[in-house]
Amino acid sequence: MRQNCHANPALGDRLMSKIRGHQPIRMCLACRRRRPVQELIRLAAVGGEVMVSDLKHKLEGRGCYVCPEEVCLGQALKKERLERALRKECRVIPPQYVVMRGYRQKRRSDDYVDR
Repeated sequence: MRQNCHANPALGDRLMSKIRGHQPIRMCLACRRRRPVQELIRLAAVGGEVMVSDLKHKLEGRGCYVCPEEVCLGQALKKERLERALRKECRVIPPQYVVMRGYRQKRRSDDYVDR
């Protein structure tokens, strides 16, 4: 007979997810595939600018996620798509090479932190 080790079932799920190493899953804005957050680039709307998120995904403002592939980035960086996903008018949208440069820097710092 299996015993329930948690008095509150709602709290038990959260506790078990921390024990198992839960990874948040997000959907790419362009291709709609679901991937772990660490594999995606987060774009956030701050003021009227779209910015590439920082290492810990802590930029304030509404955000969306994109695969680090050229095809996905090309589709996602279209003004209409971004405005719909971010629910905000976007006056400044970064070029594709700037987004990839930010992603590469993030990956390098992730590798450094993991060691």
